[in-house]
Amino acid sequence: MLGRLHLRRRFEVYTRVVNRHNQNVTQNLHALTITLGDTLLLEGAAEDIKRLAQEFAVAVISQLAVQLARRRHAPIAFVTILGLVLMANFGLTPLFVLSLVAAAILLVTRTIDAEEAFAFVQGRLLVLIVSMLAIRGVTPCGRGGTGGRGSDPRDRRPLAIPVDLVLFPTDLIAHRTGIK
Repeated sequence: MLGRLHLRRRFEVYTRVVNRHNQNVTQNLHALTITLGDTLLLEGAAEDIKRLAQEFAVAVISQLAVQLARRRHAPIAFVTILGLVLMANFGLTPLFVLSLVAAAILLVTRTIDAEEAFAFVQGRLLVLIVSMLAIRGVTPCGRGGTGGRGSDPRDRRPLAIPVDLVLFPTDLIAHRTGIK
């Protein structure tokens, strides 16, 4: 019986599912007798599962390494992002500089590590960002051709890029046709 092995107490490993003949068993696992060919889904630290596998001479088919959220770093992330948005909104520093400083703070405090950060970057997202920057560079006065405000790089607002995407086609048509 699985319960008599005391996996939780001895190894700090929890049995979540037993797969027997392509059927998942999730109820009364403590009373289940393990037979040849059963596959167990175990939850625990990699070292604990390795110790269990060595003691019982079983094969570990695969391991899924899931990094738990760094909850103690959540306040650092929150304050950093809030500071970035507020400083960008008040135009205290260019958004590009604020973004670099925020990323550096998150990396230095180990709120996120470099590998984890790069793992989240997707090619489609980069294409979208580069496209938005290209469109922004084409607009007159840097703000959809609205003139006045927007010619100063410090005068960018967090929603400036989405606004440019909406205003640029309209401003381009108005400029070409002479409509004001």
